[in-house]
Amino acid sequence: MIERLLLPIYILFNFFDFVIIYYFCQNITRRKMEFFSLRPRTLKIKELEARLPTFAWAIVYGLILGILFYYMNSYVFRLVLILVGIIVTKLLSRRSFSDSVLIYVFTFPLVMPIQILMWLLMDMLFVYASATDLSMYLLSTPLITFLCYKIKFYKIFNYIKTNTLLKSALFIIVLITFAFLFYINFENSLAYLTFYIIIICLIVMAFMPVMFRLYRRVEIDVARAHFIGNKIVAARNAAYLTDDVNNLRQMFDELVHHMNPEVGEKSAVINNQTDAIMALIEQKKEQRNSNIEVIADIRYYEDHYKVRLETILSFMGLLLDNAFDVETDQPIIVYTSIANHSFDLSVANEYLQTSDTDLEFIFEKGYSTKSEDGRGYGLYELKKEVENLGGRIVCFETYLEDYNEREIEAQYLIFTIQFGFDY
Repeated sequence: MIERLLLPIYILFNFFDFVIIYYFCQNITRRKMEFFSLRPRTLKIKELEARLPTFAWAIVYGLILGILFYYMNSYVFRLVLILVGIIVTKLLSRRSFSDSVLIYVFTFPLVMPIQILMWLLMDMLFVYASATDLSMYLLSTPLITFLCYKIKFYKIFNYIKTNTLLKSALFIIVLITFAFLFYINFENSLAYLTFYIIIICLIVMAFMPVMFRLYRRVEIDVARAHFIGNKIVAARNAAYLTDDVNNLRQMFDELVHHMNPEVGEKSAVINNQTDAIMALIEQKKEQRNSNIEVIADIRYYEDHYKVRLETILSFMGLLLDNAFDVETDQPIIVYTSIANHSFDLSVANEYLQTSDTDLEFIFEKGYSTKSEDGRGYGLYELKKEVENLGGRIVCFETYLEDYNEREIEAQYLIFTIQFGFDY
């Protein structure tokens, strides 16, 4: 009797596995959880598209993997399951390959203790192993789903994602774990060896950017920072011995060039605050080798009583970096209105909305619409600095038909920093 039920039970096992992967992906990517929605979900593999409701994808996944489990039921299948799990995580999360592997690995220490605990409890109640396993899934899956609704796992994930050292440690732990599993579950078959090598290669490929970044930080950035640090100390000490403004400017030009070689050694002619702002805009364009037009509406009436010019330029530089990151033909708009007791600075760029973009979380540490390691710090730190000075920064989208008689007609993302206004 039990043997006849094994196939549907295996199908249910894998159906529940898909459910768990789905809810973790939704939590970590902060998308609305709509597992039972009839709205089709599009999964893309290169140029191919397939549209089915999420629960239908779970059924397809359960059927295919359940049948494979029924006929294979070996360590080869477990490796196939890991491989397919990584692919499904990639499709559901719509994140980079590296992030998808990290998400999949991230779920293990959270899911496994719950499932093991449920299995131990059910093992005391049932004689048949299949009944124990099925009961474990029936209890653990709703519990994990509930936790995904209640706990912000994405905060933990972002902390890991933006911490190069932690990601490197995780990478080493994963490789050691797979080596151990390979040793204790070894099967002398071509299929087992093939799938094992594929999975190890995928994990190595996913974490190679992390290792390169760690190497750069340890071998290059640290050495360069040491060199630049000495340059700054030397320039400061030399500055006390000269009253020659041109000499001071030359020292700063050299420091800027050492810190950012893309910017030329010679600075622009700056006679007032407006010139300083315009020079920064041109330097950013030069640094990015960009032909994007910048519409600058600069109104600098007098120095603000609290926010110094160098702080203003720092704010603007970071916002311009984000604006130039967007590959678009639409102009970037920079607006400032600064007086003694009022401050309004805005930087706007075309808003190319993606499924990963969520303005509610844009200032959160570790959140970024870009997939590169080390992203997600700039806007978080900017918000902290602005609020520490008593101001506020907001982000919103709007449709612009024109600006200062320049026809635009595009959706724009606007960052605004304000001081001295009633919020």
